[in-house]
Amino acid sequence: MVGNEYKEFLKALCFLFIMGEIRPLFFDLIFYSLNGVWTVKMKDEVEKLVIYNSYTDMAYYSYQIMRKFPNYEIYGLQSDIKEIINNGIDLIICAQMSRNFKERLEILYKLDAKLKSLKFYIRLAYKFKYITGHNYGAWSRKITNVSLMLGGWIKSCQKH
Repeated sequence: MVGNEYKEFLKALCFLFIMGEIRPLFFDLIFYSLNGVWTVKMKDEVEKLVIYNSYTDMAYYSYQIMRKFPNYEIYGLQSDIKEIINNGIDLIICAQMSRNFKERLEILYKLDAKLKSLKFYIRLAYKFKYITGHNYGAWSRKITNVSLMLGGWIKSCQKH
């Protein structure tokens, strides 16, 4: 669609949304009103990243598993793991928003280092018997999944 056809399509989408005929959840679109004029825009780029969704799943799992840790580890191992997880999501968002490929690569390498240190802390939690073998395996698989996606992202950035 070009020019006027595209504008007419957006007007029709906005009209259908206002009339309640469609729901924005079925599209990667967000409908909003600015000074009484309805407009359509794409969802946030970060939310569409597969690595972002996998990382948030891993973070949810991590927080659930850390409930099993003993209370005296709240300010020790548990706080270190939480700090790494929180810094990791910040790095993913910063990498997505960066338009300079060299800067993006630096950010992705930092995220890779964070994931490797997270693996170390999880291994430590397993050795101290804070988590079971099943928990260790599932947690490691989630981190490995994110690491593989990150490796693909790094390779695609290195081509530029």
